[in-house]
Amino acid sequence: ANGAMRECYRMKKLSNFSHSNDWLRDSNNYVAKRYMEKDTERDTYFQDVKLQMDAKLWGEEFNRHNPPKKVDIFMMAVLELPERPGKPLYHIEHYIDGEYVKYNSNSGFVDVGRCCRQTPQTFSHFTFERSGHEL
Repeated sequence: ANGAMRECYRMKKLSNFSHSNDWLRDSNNYVAKRYMEKDTERDTYFQDVKLQMDAKLWGEEFNRHNPPKKVDIFMMAVLELPERPGKPLYHIEHYIDGEYVKYNSNSGFVDVGRCCRQTPQTFSHFTFERSGHEL
């Protein structure tokens, strides 16, 4: 699958604690994402993880105000494949089954067709206000 900037791959990760190679029983579903732009700087991957963790902290702050629906931001990591040419990097995160819906974006997009979902817009507004209009 492809997004606007990255291509995505399904991935399975075996447990670090299991000595089994039973992929059906002892693995977890993940997604590996790679920038389509081949000259993306390696540091970009690590900066993206930092931003994701900043967003997670904002989510925890939002949830402390007891909103009707809480938010959670997935942890993300960087995977390097050193044996492959160019030692490519990927973002990895847990796989979520179902249709992906984008409710808003940093560039001002708001999906007004899905008016019943107020939490994404509320969280965006909260972070904008609490950050002193920096986010």
